[in-house]
Amino acid sequence: MRVAASVPKRQTRREAGAQSRGSPTRRPGCRRTVIEVGTKHILIVALTFAICATTLAAESSATTRVSWTVLPFAVIGLQDGTSGQAGTSGQGVTVHTTLPAPTAGDLARGYLEAPAAVTLTVRSNTAWTVLVESLSTTLGTSDDGTFDWSVESLQVGVGDSFVNVNTTPQVLASGSRGEHDLSVDYRAQLPEEGLPSGDYEAVLLYTITTQ
Repeated sequence: MRVAASVPKRQTRREAGAQSRGSPTRRPGCRRTVIEVGTKHILIVALTFAICATTLAAESSATTRVSWTVLPFAVIGLQDGTSGQAGTSGQGVTVHTTLPAPTAGDLARGYLEAPAAVTLTVRSNTAWTVLVESLSTTLGTSDDGTFDWSVESLQVGVGDSFVNVNTTPQVLASGSRGEHDLSVDYRAQLPEEGLPSGDYEAVLLYTITTQ
């Protein structure tokens, strides 16, 4: 019985060279292409857009700018303990102030004086101006109805600066931002023939504006 001997297949030069070099190692995200020309090998490495293991990711940042506008504001109110609508505040406040009977000193100098008749509080974040006006053309009428005390007899002032009061707004005081207390004095010119008996009061509106 004839047994054929197994003869190993002879490797070509190209196969032997490839086996000696070993199999190439692939990197994630990279592709290697081998093009053969005769006995020479040209290696072309084509990189894909995927990130390779040895590539550092680029960092990016964004800046957001936030801005806001603070609007000017101002409020006016009455201190607790003053006559009228104590504690009210806003863009304007109405104050009812009863005028007392004139003293001997008032009669001697010719006008009724009421120091610190009203104390106003101003709060503002900008420059401000306080205006005053009367809501009535008179300070009242005598009991017998024969005398009307004109509101134009009244003056109001802060410090030594007084203004004549009427039914149109008059500048009383102005100032800068912050909180301020304004002590307002009243003066009322007395009639030459004397002040008849009656109930008299000043009804004034104080408003504030920003500059």
